[in-house]
Amino acid sequence: MNSSIPPARPANSWLARAQEAGTHNSIAQYLRILWRSRLLIVGVTLLMIIAMLVALNMMTPLYTATAKVMIDPRRTRLFDTREVLTSLPPQLVTVMSEVEVVRSRNVASRVADKLDAWNDPFFNPALRPRQTSWISEVRAKIDELLDFDAIFGTTKDTKKEVVEDTADRVMQSVLNSVSGPLAVVPVQQSLVMQISFTSSDPRRSTLVANTFAEQYVLDQLENKFEATRQAATWLTSRLDSLRNAVISSERAVAEYKAQNNLLDTRGSQPTQQQLTELNSQLILAQAKRAELEARITRIEAEVNSDGSGNSLDQLVDSPLVQRLKEQETLLDREISDLATKYRDKHPRMVKAMAEKEELRRRLVNEVGKLTQGLRSELQITRGREGGLREQIRKIEGTIRTQGQASIKLNQLERELTSNRQIYEAFLQRSKETSEQEQAQQPEARIISRASLPGAPSSPKRGLFLAAATMLGIILGATLALLIDALRNTFVNREQLENFAGLPSLGAIPLAPSSKQVSEYLLKKPHSAFAESLRSIWVALKHSGRQQIPRVVVVTSSLPGEGKSVTALSMARAIALLGNRVALVDCDLRRSSLADKADLKVEAHLGQVLTGTKTASEIVVHDKVQNLDIYLGQTLALPPLELLTSEAMHGFINELRSKYDLVILDCPPVLPVSDAHVLSRLADGVVFLVRWNQTPKDAVKSGLRTLDEIGANVVGLVLTQVNARKQARYGYGDTAGYQKYYKSYYTN
Repeated sequence: MNSSIPPARPANSWLARAQEAGTHNSIAQYLRILWRSRLLIVGVTLLMIIAMLVALNMMTPLYTATAKVMIDPRRTRLFDTREVLTSLPPQLVTVMSEVEVVRSRNVASRVADKLDAWNDPFFNPALRPRQTSWISEVRAKIDELLDFDAIFGTTKDTKKEVVEDTADRVMQSVLNSVSGPLAVVPVQQSLVMQISFTSSDPRRSTLVANTFAEQYVLDQLENKFEATRQAATWLTSRLDSLRNAVISSERAVAEYKAQNNLLDTRGSQPTQQQLTELNSQLILAQAKRAELEARITRIEAEVNSDGSGNSLDQLVDSPLVQRLKEQETLLDREISDLATKYRDKHPRMVKAMAEKEELRRRLVNEVGKLTQGLRSELQITRGREGGLREQIRKIEGTIRTQGQASIKLNQLERELTSNRQIYEAFLQRSKETSEQEQAQQPEARIISRASLPGAPSSPKRGLFLAAATMLGIILGATLALLIDALRNTFVNREQLENFAGLPSLGAIPLAPSSKQVSEYLLKKPHSAFAESLRSIWVALKHSGRQQIPRVVVVTSSLPGEGKSVTALSMARAIALLGNRVALVDCDLRRSSLADKADLKVEAHLGQVLTGTKTASEIVVHDKVQNLDIYLGQTLALPPLELLTSEAMHGFINELRSKYDLVILDCPPVLPVSDAHVLSRLADGVVFLVRWNQTPKDAVKSGLRTLDEIGANVVGLVLTQVNARKQARYGYGDTAGYQKYYKSYYTN
């Protein structure tokens, strides 16, 4: 009998499509989940705000006072002197260094002394009243009864060390209380520091902040005073030794000058100058002597030569010699003219020659006189030259003598000069330091004193409430997403499609009553219920396949998901569109279609499958035209054997040839296997899921079962959808927009 069952179709890989579809969650889906859970998010947020308000009321308000100090290297210069302690360079590193100075224990100790923090219970924990418990009281009684000092041999020295250690701890505790709440922050791009102090008392915060600023400035000023005092003390002690060194050097110079008859160290300077002048005069005298000797030699050579002595007028600077030379020239010209006319013996020639001889004699005599004068001048020059040489020799001897004695003297004088310069420099610096000690100025000044804070700085109520609000929203949203992730049912088509990886054919609203479906469809053909059934038929026809399914199985995972009502409603709605529809009740275990259609069972499918009746004998014509119903009835025989028989196969083929659509109302998939067999005889399976009721695991198991036998699941349908609740909670689908298109329906 099983041979009549068609071979299984290839698996449609439902699980792979479901896994792929389940990995895609859009932002819109998360936003819809958050919108549905808005009341939960608001409630969690309000709880967080209330809890934060309670916590804020339990907190002790803290007040912060801030003073501003600027590092200012500029200051009034009373004296044009150098400072002992150099100015701070205006750099970021300097500001950060001064921040650490403000935070230092030294400044904190000054502040503690100024405020008498050692005797203030606010700063000194040892002065606060102790909160004793019964344990501490018992321990005190035990200490009184047992003398631990005697037992452990505690001495007075040990007790003294314990007391000193306790005092140190108290001091450290007070300093920590003073500097602990302190905050020193540099202002960016400036030389300003903000000194802030936080406490529960606004007046105390203001006082401590201003005291820190004041003590920092005073500490800086006292550091300058101390540096100046130390410099002045060192300079004073150094001046005594330098003064003694100057006196010793002066005494050594005076004694050496007396021993070597050097009354004035500057005496060597005129002697050297005289030597220079005498050398200059000697050079001039030598030059003049050489010139005179050369003139005399040339004059004598010119006179003794056979020439006419034409160069005498250049060698002898004498007007008479020049006139005689002129007369000689004229006479020579006259003799030349006479020689052209007369002979040598001619009286005129003889007279002219005699005149020339006379003129020549006079010229020689005159030159001789001049030469004698030059010789006398040469003799005087030679004598002067010798005198200059003698003076130079004497002065050089004097310089050599003084030079040997001045080497030691110059060394002593240089040492004296060096000691005197060092002494004068130290003396000047000592006076400057003494003047600066009385006119020191700090390199920092308070530009803004701390004022009394008007509102607490902590806790910041607005910030904490905003944080509580954000935390509440985040917790509420997380809780909403967690609840939605743990939701085990389906509330919209998109969620179902994403889970199953199969198309959703539609969503059927909740019908008024299963027994009034026929009347409701006939009376309200334009209702949302009727329109959803027609939409399923349209989706079924356009499911992307080449042929419209002629035989469709309607089933679900579990009972109670509205299979029979949905199958009957679909059949009547499709028949009202003019299609020939056959509705077959294939649930032979718990038949309910007759009750849903308000019909009496006179003949049923079991009779056809057993061969006692034909299909035409059991058909019931519904009140809706074009709809034929083939009722079923609960049988005592095993239904699976009948459904897998040749008769069932022939019955389905007979209906396929007569009707446009055959709907098989089958039992659920998980309890029994009837739907497994029928799904292989049909062209497709419409799988029903009850809205917000069917567990996801049941849907998953049912679809996996159909996939394993190769059933063709053409789509999913949500049934019994509560449109009002779906719209109210924002579950999506068309119900969320019902207010926009409800005028199209006549419910």
